[in-house]
Amino acid sequence: MKNKKVYQTTLRLHDINHLFDDPNISPFSDYYQPYSFKTGMTTSSMSCTATHQQRRLNLQCCFPQSKITPDLEAKTLKAVRKYSEAWAQNARQGQDIARYKGLRTLRVGILAFLVLNGARAVVRIVCEFWDQCC
Repeated sequence: MKNKKVYQTTLRLHDINHLFDDPNISPFSDYYQPYSFKTGMTTSSMSCTATHQQRRLNLQCCFPQSKITPDLEAKTLKAVRKYSEAWAQNARQGQDIARYKGLRTLRVGILAFLVLNGARAVVRIVCEFWDQCC
């Protein structure tokens, strides 16, 4: 049975560097795929983000036989781990910035509400005073 919490995708890459660098592959190339205009990790993270319910990503990378080396898997796992940590930290910073901007806007709104209500009360008192005097 397929696990619904895991997003599974396969990338056919010409080179391991295309997982992190923008590939420079012509649409005339045999290696060209619909996602060849952006990095493999960007493609994977965008696909996973588009399907909100998935909690994990199962990424399978396919390379030409000539590009496969004995230490390719270990190097790739280490690089993906580093990239994922940096991506998560960047996402947390983005959330912190959004939270700060939201709180700042809330404070300005509350201050404007209080100032305008206070000004309305002052105007009402002045008008009442003016009506009594004249």
